[in-house]
Amino acid sequence: MKTAGWIYDAYPEGDAIVLWMKTDDGRVLRLTDSLVTEFYAAPSKDLMASQLAAIISDHPLVEFTSVCLRYVRITDQAGSEVVQVATRPSSLGKLVRDLEAAEICTLYDIDLHPAQRYFFAKRLDSFGKFSIEHNADLGVTSLSVEDCEATPPVEVLHIRLDAGEDLAKKQLSESRFEVLNVPRDQLPGLYALMRRIGMRNASGIRPLPGKMIIDSRNRMSPSLDEQIANCRKFLEDLSSMKATPDREHGLQLCRQAVETELRRLEQKAKPG
Repeated sequence: MKTAGWIYDAYPEGDAIVLWMKTDDGRVLRLTDSLVTEFYAAPSKDLMASQLAAIISDHPLVEFTSVCLRYVRITDQAGSEVVQVATRPSSLGKLVRDLEAAEICTLYDIDLHPAQRYFFAKRLDSFGKFSIEHNADLGVTSLSVEDCEATPPVEVLHIRLDAGEDLAKKQLSESRFEVLNVPRDQLPGLYALMRRIGMRNASGIRPLPGKMIIDSRNRMSPSLDEQIANCRKFLEDLSSMKATPDREHGLQLCRQAVETELRRLEQKAKPG
């Protein structure tokens, strides 16, 4: 089966990666794909890369090894022979500790975020509209980025717990990708509610399905002009933020969501 849409969240779960996608026709899919962790090992001075590969391949946690050319230092004028090592994500930590303890090589690319690894391995940008083929179990069989400038359909949802916990539960549980705007003084209550209803993903950081939370200093319902001013100010704040590579994807989505909300509010404010 083939579908197109936007990936809003990606995180590891065991030895697989989970991809949350909103399709062109409004469906929300929880897709999974295999996740192999690859890194590189540069041999010490008294070893050749082929010898190092033979030693590493004997480790029970190694899936495969191969010798390849890579620029080890930014000042290098030519590639050096290093060993490409593949293992399961759940085995990475133990394997790295064992290799570092052996003191036979220098390791590279061991600290990449699993989602970054996944898109790097497929030579894909993590932001854009994707075309995905999947099987009946929603396992990914093919993934590519479409060449288009379409905007992802992200909505901004304003949540107030004082409007009733049942309403907040319903809003959180809906299978839509949204930026949640929550009054700052109600954030502790919102997180407590999320813990009670078990709405956390595998990393225990973000709520499901694919929602992003921002807080608002406004404790009363803002006027239309205030909402427009808040959106503009928030866009300024987002532009000045410096995100780590693994959070840049979420920051881009947040910018686009706020820009979409600002256009909606400005259109609503026009006379007639």
